[in-house]
Amino acid sequence: ARSWLAHMKEVGMQPSAKAHCIGISGLANAGDLPSAVAWLRSDAHRVPADSVLCLTAMDVLMRANLHREALSWLDTMEQMRLQPDGKRSYIKIMQACKKAGAWERAMNWLDAMPTEKFSPTIPYRIAIECCGKEGKSKEAASLLGRMITEGWEARLQEFTGVMVACAKAGDFEEVAKWLDKSLDAGFKPDVATFNKVINAISMAKGVEHAVEWFEKMKEHSIQPDQVSWNQMITAFGRAGRKRDAELWLGAMENSKCMPNVVSYVGVVQACAKADSPDEAASWLEHMQTLRVDPNEFVYSRVVQSFTRAGRVDEALRFIKEAEQLGVPLQAAPYEVAIIELGKERRAEDAATMLEHMKGKGLRASEQAYRYSIAACRWMLNADLAEKLLRDMLSEKHVPNDYVVWNMHEILGQEEFQRLEDELGFAVLANQGQAEERGKRRMRPGQGPPMRSVARGQQRKPPQLRGGVARVVAGRGGPPPQEAVARDDSSRWGPAARNRQSEQRPQRGPPRGEDGWFQQEQQQQQQQQQQRPARKFNPHFRSSP
Repeated sequence: ARSWLAHMKEVGMQPSAKAHCIGISGLANAGDLPSAVAWLRSDAHRVPADSVLCLTAMDVLMRANLHREALSWLDTMEQMRLQPDGKRSYIKIMQACKKAGAWERAMNWLDAMPTEKFSPTIPYRIAIECCGKEGKSKEAASLLGRMITEGWEARLQEFTGVMVACAKAGDFEEVAKWLDKSLDAGFKPDVATFNKVINAISMAKGVEHAVEWFEKMKEHSIQPDQVSWNQMITAFGRAGRKRDAELWLGAMENSKCMPNVVSYVGVVQACAKADSPDEAASWLEHMQTLRVDPNEFVYSRVVQSFTRAGRVDEALRFIKEAEQLGVPLQAAPYEVAIIELGKERRAEDAATMLEHMKGKGLRASEQAYRYSIAACRWMLNADLAEKLLRDMLSEKHVPNDYVVWNMHEILGQEEFQRLEDELGFAVLANQGQAEERGKRRMRPGQGPPMRSVARGQQRKPPQLRGGVARVVAGRGGPPPQEAVARDDSSRWGPAARNRQSEQRPQRGPPRGEDGWFQQEQQQQQQQQQQRPARKFNPHFRSSP
């Protein structure tokens, strides 16, 4: 398909949007999602988009778990005012909103759906589940009430979505009330309903309430399945309650349900959070004894537990073991090992692990490069530090002032200036930190920053203290923890006093408007007039 697309370009033919849809969806249906996404990013933007191309792109990106990018194609639809061509198109749009957590957008598309043409039962369910995912209990309950009022048939899934929303919001009493409402409506809850509610309660850190709902399954004559047991073990694993997680695993083994890899992930996670790396490793060996193949999550938790304990060599041994067994590790276990190597000032080992990650196609974080460069300062390894900095910039990471200061200490002023003239990393760090400060000062929905100049005054340009400014100027010394743009004109002086007097709330009735207050004020003035005048005493010193 790619060769025919290239042939069309060679002969001067522009592929249509339909041709791109056929090629992209064909690659996705064949299981080659990376190639489908690459085609979508490289060529699909060059043709005029229609609703079919936008929906195909959203479908492929949702399969690849690129939910935010899928919403960008929904932005294209809304900007070009493209209308979905059927009920399935509306369902795809709302599923994309659900996976991206855009519950308000899902409700807007539900309102825009022509109910005279299509039945909105499934879109209502998706919108309720979207609100439940974000813990919007009032909105989910309102949608269910609106659905029933409009005469559409509500099922157990809709009631379950409202219960999940209440559980995510931490309102466990409302969960029980909605369970009673579903029973009154004639719906008997099944094991899937209880599993969703237990998972939502455990995510809201209500482990004890999750136990109550697990016991409530027996009251409704429902037998817990493997998912139910795993969710209870995972709940105690998230809370770091190692002993409870082990007890629930033992209870699962005594029941008719056999543990799987998810069951052991919860126990290993509990051991990692309880700072018990040896016990986490013993559970890994127990899994292998029972011929349960450990996955990447098990090895990742074991590696993290050993790195948190400062035993990085044993963590590297488990990384090597996972690679030998063919377990596909993500970037997290490698990064925690690199950071710990940097803390132990083992710069060469950290650089070797970074190269190993790059060979596996994994992208290291900015923090991993930062600790590796800091380790080079103790060894004064200028060549390795320069190489790591170049790799860091090639990975599109923005260094901070701590990286700049370390490079200055390692290279010296002359070499630092030469590298700065070539790469411009110090200026890049300065710009990145200024943008970060701007994001922290003005966040959506939080209003203007707390410190502001008085009305009518002009703000002075911010000046950075320490960090990048000192290093570029050639002065050494460690940078502060954070370079802050400081404007003292808004904190002291008459402008600040005027602003404080303007913002000070009035207490009590306004002066001169209340009759009782006027009468009280007149009485105080009369008492002061009747009081005899004090004689002047030259030896008396009043307080300042």
